[in-house]
Amino acid sequence: MLLICLLLMSSAQAAEKYGKYGKPVPPPDTPYASRDQLRACIAQEDRLQALRRTTRDLEKNNQADLRAVARSGEALRRAQADVNRDDQAAVAALHQQLDEHNALATAVNQRAEAMQAKADALQAAHAAYQRDCYHLKYRIEDRKAVIQEKNQVWQE
Repeated sequence: MLLICLLLMSSAQAAEKYGKYGKPVPPPDTPYASRDQLRACIAQEDRLQALRRTTRDLEKNNQADLRAVARSGEALRRAQADVNRDDQAAVAALHQQLDEHNALATAVNQRAEAMQAKADALQAAHAAYQRDCYHLKYRIEDRKAVIQEKNQVWQE
């Protein structure tokens, strides 16, 4: 019984601190954000979404690249097992296949490094958004007005 009471108290405290959706609840005396602050945060949200899309696309491409490297490696293993080591032309062809596999792996590694840089940028942008915007308290009509302004600019 005591355990149940403690769990209920801790969940009530968490709800008080984090609200319904896990977002930190600002203290009641927090002033409302200005429309300029909302514009800046909405612009930050847009940049964050674009980075998420780019990172997601890069991750999909990276998965495809890794599958291509695996296929190339498997083909190389089969070719190595089947090569006639007395045939210089067959050995040269195997070396050529190995060079192509290594070039593919090097290119994939370079693209993976670029993807990691984008992922790091996404994490930094998300941390900045949380620091700058996550705690804001705003009027819904102000947010709607700012979004409507943004949409009008895009339509022009």
